[in-house]
Amino acid sequence: MLKWLLTTLIALVVLTFSLQLFKLIYVRFSRKLESLVKQEQHSAKLYEFLSKTNDVVIHATTPEEVFTGIGHIAMTTCHSPFAVITLVNAKDESVCPVSFAARSNADVLEQRFRDHVTNKTAEWVNDPLHHVIRDRTAFVCNDLAAEGKGKRWSNWMLECGFRSCIVAPVMCGTPC
Repeated sequence: MLKWLLTTLIALVVLTFSLQLFKLIYVRFSRKLESLVKQEQHSAKLYEFLSKTNDVVIHATTPEEVFTGIGHIAMTTCHSPFAVITLVNAKDESVCPVSFAARSNADVLEQRFRDHVTNKTAEWVNDPLHHVIRDRTAFVCNDLAAEGKGKRWSNWMLECGFRSCIVAPVMCGTPC
């Protein structure tokens, strides 16, 4: 009887350990699978954006059609509430907005953006647009409230209702 009890107790300990190990493996696998699914969704959106952008570039007859088309693609594919396409003179960092697309308050957002890029202060060196112009690399901010706290560019975006932003350079021809 004692032998049977001891054998049963050992079996229960082994079973408990096995179940805990299975749970640990399952949780890790689930997280990895979830991460892979998110990466796949991100890749699919990026592919869709690039594919639609290529279609616009191929079929457009004017630069304005390209600018407007890319702004609308950014809004629909990336679910962005606002997209602006600007031309930039890299030498003096002057910014000329050429296309705006917005889900709502387009006039207000356009004016706020124009005011922002024309009324440059000493804080301009911290502005994402300044970094993109200077470094020719993309800027991504997933949490404006935390990452851009207290900065002029972040404040006006938060006031407009944005929670994140992407600023990406699109260069054509030779660098300025």
